[in-house]
Amino acid sequence: GKFRDWQFLSSFDDEGLLDHLAQEDANQLTVWSPYFDRNLGDLIQRFPEGFDNIGIIAAPNKEGRIGIVKEAYEELQDTKRAQLLEDTDRSVEQFTHAKIWMSGNRLAIGSWNCTESGLNLSSKSKNNIEAGIIYQLTSREKNTLSDSFKLKAIKKPILSSDKELDEDKEGLLEDFSF
Repeated sequence: GKFRDWQFLSSFDDEGLLDHLAQEDANQLTVWSPYFDRNLGDLIQRFPEGFDNIGIIAAPNKEGRIGIVKEAYEELQDTKRAQLLEDTDRSVEQFTHAKIWMSGNRLAIGSWNCTESGLNLSSKSKNNIEAGIIYQLTSREKNTLSDSFKLKAIKKPILSSDKELDEDKEGLLEDFSF
């Protein structure tokens, strides 16, 4: 059917986030997230073929580290589809937990981390439960949003170790049962 101004999307829907974003006739995808797959290069290769220009913007933690390990960064550099970016116009350095995905005139805001389990690409038992909205931007909104940040390639990011990511993850997760 016709795409409304916005729609709710969750892990329980038949189509995933990437499918919804790839429906737009756009080759660029920009991802803001604090958490990334440890096999980021492999994950990006699984993104729909239309995304040839993928910008990854990693939110640094309070120590200035980003949630990407050395091996994932090297994989990212090897792929011709993606690059690690930073917003040079940020006036406040703070950790951002938000996850934002933008492709063409579609803006997704939700809980989707840039991980295999966050995008529901793992085996069913290892996928996260994720949700958010996808908003159809007008041309004016898209231009205003795009003009609000100044992105450039990161030359020497402060990466995380596997141990640091494991410690960060332990601090976030609590055991619970249904």
